[in-house]
Order: sequence, then C-alpha cells, then structure tokens
Amino acid sequence: MGSMPKNQERASDRISALPSEVLYHILSFLPTNYAVRTTVLSKRWKNIWTSVPNLYFCDDDYREVNDFTAFVNRFHLHCDDDYYLLIVVELDLCVNHSEPDQNFVLPQNIFMCETLKVLKLQFHFIARPPTSNCFPNLKFLNVDIHHPDVDSVEKVLSYFPVLEDVVIDGFLDDYDVESLDINISAPALKTISSFVNSPKLESLDVRLYGLSNFSLSINENFVVKANIDLPYEEQPSGESADVEDIHQYAKHHDRAIAIFKDICNVKYLFLSAHNLEGDLPAFDNLNQLKLLLQRSPNLEHLVFEHKFVNCSECNEEDFEHEFYPPEIVPISLSSHLKTITVNRYKGTQYEVQLVKYLFNGEVLNKMTISTDVTSDEQKKALFEEFLLFQKGSKTCEVEMQF
Repeated sequence: MGSMPKNQERASDRISALPSEVLYHILSFLPTNYAVRTTVLSKRWKNIWTSVPNLYFCDDDYREVNDFTAFVNRFHLHCDDDYYLLIVVELDLCVNHSEPDQNFVLPQNIFMCETLKVLKLQFHFIARPPTSNCFPNLKFLNVDIHHPDVDSVEKVLSYFPVLEDVVIDGFLDDYDVESLDINISAPALKTISSFVNSPKLESLDVRLYGLSNFSLSINENFVVKANIDLPYEEQPSGESADVEDIHQYAKHHDRAIAIFKDICNVKYLFLSAHNLEGDLPAFDNLNQLKLLLQRSPNLEHLVFEHKFVNCSECNEEDFEHEFYPPEIVPISLSSHLKTITVNRYKGTQYEVQLVKYLFNGEVLNKMTISTDVTSDEQKKALFEEFLLFQKGSKTCEVEMQF
C-alpha cells in the first residue's frame, strides 16, 4: 500500500493543530457518540471529547429502548449528578414515552441550581419542587405540554424571581385534563408567549399585570366563556412624554386588540380594562358581558361594576368624571339589552349620567342597582331619582339592592 501524499497529510493536520477550545466548540455540535469516535483519529484527539461543554444522547441510535436505558445508567455511574447540575447554565430535557402515563421525575437539584439560566422542558414530567428558593437565576423558560400531569405543570410554573421570558406550547384535549390553572409569579418577566392547541377549550381566564410583550394563540371558535383582566396603561401625553413610553403604550394597545380578536366568538365575557379604545372586533355571539357595551351587537345582559381605589392622597373630585355617551346608540342597547345590573353604586356624577343613559334601552326589562348606602334618607332619594329618569321601555322594572 502506498503512503498518503504529503499535501493530503498536511491538510488533515491543519484541523488537529487548531486550539483545543476551537475543537471543543466544533464537537459540541455533534451527538456525543460521534464526538467520542474522534478518539481514533490520533493521540491529539484522544481526550478532546471529554472537555466538550455539552452532552447529547439520542435513543434513535439504539434498536431497543432497554439498550439505551442501560447505556444511560452505565454512563450515570461515572458521573456525579450533583456536580453537573451545580454548574449547568442551559438545560434542554426532552424525554418521550410511548405511553402517556409514563412520566419522568424531575431531579430536585434542578430547582435549586444557581447557575441555570435557560430551561426547556418537553416531555411527560412529574415535579415535586421545594416550597421556596426555586430557580434562583432562571431567565428563560420554555415548556412544551403534552398529556400533562396537571399538578406538576402548575407547580413548575409558580414562582421565578428573575425570569424574563417564558414560552408555553402544547396540546390539550379532554382526555388529558378538564381544567389547567397556570399562575406565573415573575416580577422581572418581560415577555410571555402561549401557543396551546386545545380544540375543545371552552373557558379562558387571563389576568395580566404587564401586556406589552404578551401573545396568545387559541382556537377562538370553541371558547364560550372568557375572563380577561388587563393592566392599566396610562396614555403618554404632553411635551414631557417619553418616546419609549409612547412605544410601550402602542404595543400594549396592539396586544390587547389581538387578545380580543382571539375571543370574539365568546358568549360570556368578563372584562376588566382601562383606557381601552381602538379597532375592537365585533362580538357577534355575545349575550352576557361585564363592563363592555360597544362592539357587542347581540348583548342581552350587562353587569357594570365600578371599582373604587382606596387612596388617602386622592381628593373626592379625583373620582368625578364626565360620562360621554356614544355618538351612535349601540344596537345592543336599542334592540337586545334586556337586563342591566350596576354594582357598588356610589351616586357619583359619572354613575348618574351612565345609569340615565342606560335607561334608554328600548327592550329593557329590568334595571338592578346595588349600593352600599345605609341611611333610609339616602335610599329614598336614590329610588326617587331613578323613577324620574326617562325610560326607553315602558315595561322596565327598577330594583334597589342595599
């Protein structure tokens, strides 16, 4: 056999001559079993793979699942699991089982790891996190939910002191779970995205305290009931308005409109929002609604609740606002609205004007006013005031609840 040409030998040596850090980086893109095979190239490559910063194993390389499991167990015997989880920065766990009821138990030290900044979970997992000090430095979380263990999902997505970005993806049906309650407490959260394919979703409850980087993707054709609680965003105005504040307000507005477009087919909607104006979608199926009148042409039942803020520094006039009725009477008020309930009525100028306007409903059957006033004199004055209001419906009844 002839020897290798000198120019070909020199070409192969150029890779081996690269700095070790470069070789580590190159091998980090390979599955671990391929990286190990480089040990046969030369003495230079014998231990290079042992310093690669990541390990990647795939059960596709094994004909039998048991063979892969046995390999992982043997490999694990030579590792200190406490050590590698003390220094890991990014962890991507994807464990797939043939049966949905097979679950992987998350190791306890994952929750306590102080170096972990990126965590991706994609499998059927069981989580029993500690009651405190979980994920102290985690900044990015991606959870892919398929056939979830409800209790584990709710526990994992609980509290993150420095989390900035979270993505929730997955598929849910009635064979998995009837109700999933995700309550994320993350004071540093900047972006949240949820893409959950749930073809039979009927009830949606979204409560946010930051909206500019929130996105939601659902099948709007099946949602019947929605509870949307949006944060308050004051519109910047005047010469002192900051460009960044204006940009954030615009993003807030756009995200809110996008959420409403996802739920425009609901029949029952509870909405808590402030300063929300814009190109709202038409809620054609809506027949029960709290706090929203416009853009709901088939609305039949309206519950209006005015929440007052306890503020020692606020003056009484801070709560006095002018009510500006729509220029065009909503179709729902003129043709569909049957019952109206006003809760926590205080008798402010705004409320008086609002109730007076709502009495114009042409098919209104009943107006219920709930108030906290206690004196008989005040009760009588309120009742007499309502009786004097002009009514669009001759059959409208007035009920006072004290």
